Amino acid sequence: MKQLFQTLISVLCLCTLASCKEEYEPQIKSNEQSVLVVEGILNSGDEPTTVKLSRTTKLNDSAMVQPVTGAALAVESESGSSTALYESAPGTYNGFLTLDPTEKYQLRITTADQKAYASDFVPVRQNPPIDSVNWTRDSSGVAIFVNTHSPGNNTHFYRWEFEEVWEIRSGYVAQGAVDDGIMEPLYPGESLYYCWKNYNSSNLILANTTQLASDVVFEKPLIKIRDGDDRLSERYSVLVRQYALDKQGYDFYQLLKKNTESLGSIFDPQPTEITGNVHALSDTTAPVIGYITATTVNTARLWITRDEVPKWKPWGDCSQAMVLNRHTDDISYYTSGHEWLIYAEDLNGNVYMARSPCVSCRIRGGSTHRPFFW
Repeated sequence: MKQLFQTLISVLCLCTLASCKEEYEPQIKSNEQSVLVVEGILNSGDEPTTVKLSRTTKLNDSAMVQPVTGAALAVESESGSSTALYESAPGTYNGFLTLDPTEKYQLRITTADQKAYASDFVPVRQNPPIDSVNWTRDSSGVAIFVNTHSPGNNTHFYRWEFEEVWEIRSGYVAQGAVDDGIMEPLYPGESLYYCWKNYNSSNLILANTTQLASDVVFEKPLIKIRDGDDRLSERYSVLVRQYALDKQGYDFYQLLKKNTESLGSIFDPQPTEITGNVHALSDTTAPVIGYITATTVNTARLWITRDEVPKWKPWGDCSQAMVLNRHTDDISYYTSGHEWLIYAEDLNGNVYMARSPCVSCRIRGGSTHRPFFW
């Protein structure tokens, strides 16, 4: 019996070493009930309030976001005043609010299929100003961080978002655009030399100062820009928005952060059910995800130019170029795949070419539309 047991153990070990396994495909039942997702903060400051409505999708659905259109939204006070929000884009609702700091407010939603939802009544929180948005240079790049504090030591819970915009430039000034190897002149005023790119924060940036002696946030990391990143190739700007949260709101976003950003290995926290303070009124069993708070929104803008950053490694290498002759060389061979683009041509048929990202800033994902604040 002992020998048989040892033989079985040996066989199992050999099978494991030989990768005797079959692919496992779990039978996951997709939830047929779509969940309403409510995102937004009631802004009592000068900027508009923006609320986004969407629905969750099935695991096998290719659509990442399913906006909820045609809904009626209103912000109501406990005393009965009401301000409507209007749809400015599919699933995005905007409006300007004048909130009384002595009142409490709720968001009410009626979808196009007449389903009603409402948030809890929440007070208007006073958001301390941003003290500064600064940056430091280290061996790998530039780190951007925010500083703030609450003079009354009564805020404690914070959240930040940011909008980045940066200028990029081509290595050469293009005299025309290339189509199938033929260079067409640019329209008057058109340029492929200057472009601007942008990015909005996607991760949740939170801080909790309850364990500190004073309500101070010092050098909270926001952004990391690595050497060679084109964000600092010329000129860079970031607009930082700061929100004050209550403890329940902080706990909601902290749980959301863990569920969306900290999953991927067996050592990460396991997914936890997320709800919030928005509830269904028509069908109380219908699930809703969202947390509504009311607060002033404070902003601060930071500018950085490439010359300010010591020993910054520039983006790309535009030193490589070539000169071909239209009468003797096959220009279309180089331009058909847009690997090379023409940036100049003389009267003798000589064509001056460089790698496409060095000729057209639009190929690098930029837009020639200059931001209004630039």
